[in-house]
Amino acid sequence: MQSQDRSLSGIPDSEWKALSEKIRDANGRVLLLVHPFYDYVHDKQYVETIHNLLRKSKIPVIILEPHNKIRETEDGLWAIGAKSAFIISTISSGPAVLKSLKPVPKKRLGDADLEMTRFFKKLKSVGVKALFIGGMYAWAQNHGSVSKAEGRMFPNWESKNDFTVSAGCAGYTYRRAIELGIGMVRLIPNALYPSKPQRTFRETAKKMPLRSRLIQNDVKPNRLARLLRRKPK
Repeated sequence: MQSQDRSLSGIPDSEWKALSEKIRDANGRVLLLVHPFYDYVHDKQYVETIHNLLRKSKIPVIILEPHNKIRETEDGLWAIGAKSAFIISTISSGPAVLKSLKPVPKKRLGDADLEMTRFFKKLKSVGVKALFIGGMYAWAQNHGSVSKAEGRMFPNWESKNDFTVSAGCAGYTYRRAIELGIGMVRLIPNALYPSKPQRTFRETAKKMPLRSRLIQNDVKPNRLARLLRRKPK
């Protein structure tokens, strides 16, 4: 049973040690899902991919979730028959990983650099050498560090005129993993939402359900456990 304080300092050393052993057995490979259940979406491929990864992954799974949704996430994972996942708390409105819950910082995405630097340093310390990233949300922007890395590692599958996935919670985490030298970093296209990232959130928002647009403005979502029990149509 995982501790309920899922901040970096709140997770017991014994859990970090157990995770490190699993990562070692997986040759340093980790599946990192960033806010994968932040909202319910009518994207059958995305939902099925996330569910299958959680049920069948042969490498350790780390989930970044808002600190106020940890219990709901655990209930939801149980409901879909997922294998064990290592959950870490973030702020409620962005991917910044929390060092501590006392006090919970009221920071947004633009203030996340320090927290994410600390997070990736921790991942390196437990043996992470390769990250496979999915989740919500993925927007496209022009970031030279990402374009350069993708050109070196593999063709930029979604890039047009040097725009690449580098914004939104999942996109930002991907960019910071590259910039901070975590090792090999890959996106899982079918495990990203939107599956075809637009250049900005504003360009995509018109195509999203009203509820998704409200979530971006911090309107509290429905209970996650109920959302996870829904089967994609």
